[in-house]
Amino acid sequence: MPPASLPPDDLIGQITQSPEYQTLAAEAHARGIADVSLEDSRDRATIARLRSWVAETILPTDAFAAKSPYYEPAQVSSVNVERVRSLKAAGLRLLVRLQLGCPFVLGDGDGDEDEVLAITCLASFTDERDAWVTRGAYEDARVLLSQTLGRIKGSSKLYQTLMTQILRHQVKPLFAKSKTPLLTAQGRKAIYPLPAAFETVDVDAGNKLWKYRSPHIVTVFKWVLEQIDGPLVESNWPLIIPPILTLLDDASVECKIRGCESLLSLLKKTHSSLLERTGLGEVFHNALLPLLLYLPTLTPEEESLPLLEVVYTTLIELARARHPADGQRHLRLKTLDQVFRYGILQGYSHAGEHVKIANLLLHKTTSMVHEMGIHFVKHLNRVLPILSSVLVAPLGTAYPPLLMTAVQTIQVIVLYAWPRVPFHKADILESLVICWHKIDEEKGRSRELENVRQRIEETVSLLAAISKKDASFEDEMQALADADPRLQRLLTGKEST
Repeated sequence: MPPASLPPDDLIGQITQSPEYQTLAAEAHARGIADVSLEDSRDRATIARLRSWVAETILPTDAFAAKSPYYEPAQVSSVNVERVRSLKAAGLRLLVRLQLGCPFVLGDGDGDEDEVLAITCLASFTDERDAWVTRGAYEDARVLLSQTLGRIKGSSKLYQTLMTQILRHQVKPLFAKSKTPLLTAQGRKAIYPLPAAFETVDVDAGNKLWKYRSPHIVTVFKWVLEQIDGPLVESNWPLIIPPILTLLDDASVECKIRGCESLLSLLKKTHSSLLERTGLGEVFHNALLPLLLYLPTLTPEEESLPLLEVVYTTLIELARARHPADGQRHLRLKTLDQVFRYGILQGYSHAGEHVKIANLLLHKTTSMVHEMGIHFVKHLNRVLPILSSVLVAPLGTAYPPLLMTAVQTIQVIVLYAWPRVPFHKADILESLVICWHKIDEEKGRSRELENVRQRIEETVSLLAAISKKDASFEDEMQALADADPRLQRLLTGKEST
């Protein structure tokens, strides 16, 4: 690694005279953070102290944490949210200036406490969904992290040490009191799990410091999982698994979403043998499966939609990770069958009247068909009536995205399950014709409906293509078109006269 350049003589002076520094100094004083000693403007240790001071000052506080009925931090009022966000963005701009003036600041450490604090601070601004993050702060943090990791990735040991230190000294202490009886201390499945003890989580906010005191650590944890590779995952396994299961088990839907996202990042870097040795493939599956029924009206639709989206994606990825080999295909299919029956079919029966939920479930049906291929034919008797009910619904044209998704799902089914489709072609064709006719009669139809109409025509052509060996199919189509000239274009591709 090339030696770092010294800061210019006036770097500290420029920074201490800047409005950003003055704002941070006032915030640090209000929070009881000691002033930083800045005697020597050319001393690298001085720059390191300043960097740590800035990082400590702008770390998100419990004012942005979830509210507990038994612990009430000084919540940020709606009036002050923008002020606090601007303050943190100002701190990141100071870190950018330090990096430009003295590149060693964020790249030449050896995993010590200051280095870990600085990286943790930057990582806490890597998710724009967080209340304390502005677009500018997000971009500054990403740039600084990219420069930092770019400098230390050349030293594999240093990089691994830094990530391990973040997990051990920043993440673990905040999740320490949130324990699950399903795990051993080594991060393996407990053979004889103890009964879950009564937890006074909401009575004592100290049991979930990551939720009620330091909300940024969930974002930091997810960021670390995105950065580390397979060997580093395995070596830090006991530090990684407990936070994921803690997030999945939490009552908050937002925490469950973050837990699923963290697990998804982990699965993409975990070898199937590790899941098998630790027995956690089954533990993850059992933790995720109940989340498929977080549906309206018990769960608000705006919470249910993002949760279902990430849960289905994670379950499919988990099935791949647990059973990747061709010889294990039957086990993967068994898992996917369970997800489809327990999640999509039950979900539609409970909440199918919510069009956005129905739309998501049909999207996930398409994903399941892609994963299962021809083996999806076992579910045709259940799924085709659902698709038909969507297409023939009297008010279906009021929400075109659902119609489009239903037609796309039929197309995928025809492509993957074509050997069995001829047995269902009459029902499929009937629903497509009814939907097409409703759209055709719609006055002043939107562009969305016109796209659905065109997709229906493509699907009918696809049905005709797979039915070429059936000599009667073309005659049947022509007979239908002759009986109702309005269907000429759909069934024969010719305009009616």
